[in-house]
Amino acid sequence: SVLELAHNASLNSRLGVGVGISKEGIVLQHEKLDKAAPLFKIKLYQTELFRKIGANAARLVKKMPLSKAPDAKTVVSINKLFKEEKDKYAKN
Repeated sequence: SVLELAHNASLNSRLGVGVGISKEGIVLQHEKLDKAAPLFKIKLYQTELFRKIGANAARLVKKMPLSKAPDAKTVVSINKLFKEEKDKYAKN
């Protein structure tokens, strides 16, 4: 499934970010999130969102807040995670 593709890509990436693409759609995933709860999941006909997925993939890598996602709760949790990681490295 496209969820499995994205999840495996995020686990195999040194950057921790994966994108899965199949006839089911496109999924953006982060390695620290549950496989069944990706950040973005869109259908292939939603071409206006392709660029947003790419931009947010880059934001994940740079540990920047996400621009917009369908699930605001997920955005808040990933932004909190990034803040905690930045604070941890600032203390060292």
